[in-house]
Amino acid sequence: MQNELTPMMKQYMDLKEHYSDSVLLFRVGDFYEAFGEDAKYISKALGLVLTHRGNQPMAGIPHHALNVYLKKLVEQGNKVAICDQLEDPKYAKGLVKRDVTRVVTPGTLIEDDALSEENNYIAAVYEKSVALVDISTGDFVVESSLDAINRYSPKHVIYTSEDPTPNFSDTFKEKVEDWYFDRQNSESFLKEHFKVNDISFLELSLNEIVACAAILKYLQNTQKRVLSNLKMPLKFRENARMFLDSDTLSNLDVLSKGTSSLYRHMNRCVTRMGQRLLKREMIAPLRRREEIEYRHSLVKKLVQSEELLISLRKVLSQIHDVERIMARVAYPAATPSDIVALRESLRAFEKLNLWIDSTGIFKELRLTDLRDLREFLEDAIKEEPTGEVGKGGVIAQGFSAELDEARALVSDVDEYLAGYQESIRDKLKTKAKVGYSTVFGFYVEISKSYKGEIPPEYKRKQTLVNSERYVTPELLEIEKKMLHANEMIENLEKELFERVCNEILRKKEEIFSNSQKISFIDMIGSFARIALDENYTLPIFSDHVELVESRHPTVEKHVKEFVPNDLKMNEQRRFVVLTGPNMSGKSTFIRQVALISMMAQMGSFVPAKKAVLKIFDRIFTRIGARDDIASNRSTFLVEMSEVATILHFATRDSLIILDEVGRGTSTFDGLSIAWSVSEYISQKLKAFTIFATHYNELSELEKIYSGIFNLTIKVVESEDSVIFLHKVINGSADKSYGIEVARIAGIPEEVIKRAYQVADALASTSQIKKSVRFLTNGEVEKIKQRLKKVGKGQLTFFSDTLKK
Repeated sequence: MQNELTPMMKQYMDLKEHYSDSVLLFRVGDFYEAFGEDAKYISKALGLVLTHRGNQPMAGIPHHALNVYLKKLVEQGNKVAICDQLEDPKYAKGLVKRDVTRVVTPGTLIEDDALSEENNYIAAVYEKSVALVDISTGDFVVESSLDAINRYSPKHVIYTSEDPTPNFSDTFKEKVEDWYFDRQNSESFLKEHFKVNDISFLELSLNEIVACAAILKYLQNTQKRVLSNLKMPLKFRENARMFLDSDTLSNLDVLSKGTSSLYRHMNRCVTRMGQRLLKREMIAPLRRREEIEYRHSLVKKLVQSEELLISLRKVLSQIHDVERIMARVAYPAATPSDIVALRESLRAFEKLNLWIDSTGIFKELRLTDLRDLREFLEDAIKEEPTGEVGKGGVIAQGFSAELDEARALVSDVDEYLAGYQESIRDKLKTKAKVGYSTVFGFYVEISKSYKGEIPPEYKRKQTLVNSERYVTPELLEIEKKMLHANEMIENLEKELFERVCNEILRKKEEIFSNSQKISFIDMIGSFARIALDENYTLPIFSDHVELVESRHPTVEKHVKEFVPNDLKMNEQRRFVVLTGPNMSGKSTFIRQVALISMMAQMGSFVPAKKAVLKIFDRIFTRIGARDDIASNRSTFLVEMSEVATILHFATRDSLIILDEVGRGTSTFDGLSIAWSVSEYISQKLKAFTIFATHYNELSELEKIYSGIFNLTIKVVESEDSVIFLHKVINGSADKSYGIEVARIAGIPEEVIKRAYQVADALASTSQIKKSVRFLTNGEVEKIKQRLKKVGKGQLTFFSDTLKK
């Protein structure tokens, strides 16, 4: 079969054998073609016409529309191998040289129209270490926990056969060969890539180094180049950053794509770079007080002068996504529009420096002066370039005398042809027309009705229905000059554009440094904008918590009259037992405390009239009921796993938010667990904790242990209804009002009445509800000691008495 193939099809089949796991797009002229099963697949996936080349199914994509179709293929979970022509077919001797120049996956897209404002990560997992890279921005993050996959949501994960297949939903997973994760050469590979002799300053473990090297090797192998735009691996330090696991981020609705997420609410950034930084800061807020208060001071200055904030954001809005532009320049895959966007951004850089100089705000973040590069780009690239590079519409007039001469020759042709046409008409006394055909070149078209004599130097080229087309020596000469001029334009403009890109890359470090400063300035501006828009206040830090009229940042946007609440916690009041009925606002209240703490440590103002806060090392949450069917874990097992994480990892400096612990099992088992968990946290961990519960029995803890106090949600009862005031007050609830909530939900009245009857019956027959009291650890120990002193006969009698 292989022997029967044409040379080109054999070339295709050889490449397909090496990229059997990818859809292979094979450049033929102006199209990217797919053959065989790939052709059948993309014809259905992309809605293309399926044709045949010989006996091979074939489907093609116009080369100029590649990005559009590439995005669709990748979104459907495909790897796509792009095979390009490595030489100009006009000068090829025999078969055109072709090879795969790039393998595209969901995590290796760089095309701007295929990406959102968010980071597009590809990750490598080794043991429990995770390295994440966004090649479109150069961001490189390292984590020592698999939970990073859930927090950063990479589009593509690679792993080795030595690891069990990771269970990451909604992620393109790929098992790669073991050599990517070679422990022996990983460190030297990192040194070579970043051109350093030592990487100890990165403070990475061996497993983290292996993961970093693996992702770099994979990218070099699939992208067919060294990605020079990648930043050094960034690892957030535990002593510098608050840790938020994926459960906490999910429970607090921090990063979801819904309108109620904290990210969507807080994102007032005007640059994509600022938006990405904002999301990263939400994943890992600060812990160092001086860093947090530095951010607060900057926000305060902008809040105090809204006019300055407006003018700042106007300048920032003129800055494009410089990080992604630079990635495409380095790739190289930049377009003329990328360079224009960069030039506009450089102009805005200078405006931003003028703003900083005039206001004195962000003076330590003044941008590196790139005026020389901006002037170079103004000289090199047309203000409004047209067409592709090589068509003559990109490089500015005056940048290259040789290019200007070639373009002048081409532009003069129209004038020459117009004059030549008039001379022919005068000579032949007929309306002859001079035109151009891509097949036949320049021609003179003369109607068949012409009765005069055709000059002998006119050579017939084409016969049409009503006319004849001829070529003349003059047209052959101009055609020769035109071909040479167009060839010169194509070659010169491509060379000059490459020179422009190389000049930009010489300033790569300065541009990246500026982009990071701009991201930060934009994020601070976003904090100031939301503080003004939503009436937020400046938080201060101490060893206690005092919130006055605090609000939930997103819930208050969706209710007509949000009820603010107060909270005071300190070492003597560090564990809250919060009781109250469903729908009264317990869950909203505990979440808003966590979100306010998180926002404050990001550097933002917060939704409260007054906010005094501790700086927390972690925020832990146990909220809601959900199962994990894929891992064969029931709702209660998931709940207990989350509680176990809290009990193992929380410290005295953590904030713990608990909602309904123990509700997933029988009443007495659940109440027992909730009681013992409360004891452990309040007496051993001593973390600031708010425990929202329907187990009103937990209110007894206040009488037994120091540090525990009760809060409840105020309720007003009447004869036929209950009003939830959503106000947090001191005290505890004496009932749950669950049947009333069922009535509000629309349960039929007949069922409601019967529920009250059953409740009354249970209340009158259950004496344990009135008599139950949990023993403290001290009381249990005293009973044990007394039992040791009881004789065997007495113990038997005591046991028999209990049975009676």
